[in-house]
Amino acid sequence: MKSKILIAIAGALLMLMAIPIQAQTQPLTADELAGLINVRLLDKFVSDVYIDLSDTWDAPLFSSISDAEADHTNSILGLYSIYGVFDELGDLTTGDFHNYQVSQFYEAMTALSNASFIDALYAAGETEEIRIVGLIYWLTQTNVPELLTVYNYQLAASENHLRAIVSELAIYGEKYAPQHLSFEMYNTIIFG
Repeated sequence: MKSKILIAIAGALLMLMAIPIQAQTQPLTADELAGLINVRLLDKFVSDVYIDLSDTWDAPLFSSISDAEADHTNSILGLYSIYGVFDELGDLTTGDFHNYQVSQFYEAMTALSNASFIDALYAAGETEEIRIVGLIYWLTQTNVPELLTVYNYQLAASENHLRAIVSELAIYGEKYAPQHLSFEMYNTIIFG
């Protein structure tokens, strides 16, 4: 699992490096900038949830995904560097977002995850769904190659994470039902 994640990260970084420098310096539209900032917020939300999951539960799945989240954040921060965007979230503590809706989601996910390990898996699944929905939206708001590369990479990673969580729940006899994705989209992600 970890080697697949590392291969995917290396592939995404190589794709990002292959983008011509001219394209990287083209200014972002207001919508593209909003997307980049919101994807960073999604990254922090997901990362913070997995930090809590890893601290609460000694589960290799949570640790592995938590490690991957650091790479996702670094890919977004790389785009921040390219476009000269200041990271307003960089100095915030775990669970601090300066965004009421994201704070509410975080509190709900961490409260659920503290109830039991099974509940923690459900919280992780819902967290991945929230990111998937956000990434799908922001993918429709840009044609900038490096944004598309990073967003698509993160979308594929979140889909992999969701599949792993659903598989883990199945081991315990649990059946995950989507909370934010349509059943059609969910089934496409899980079953191909």
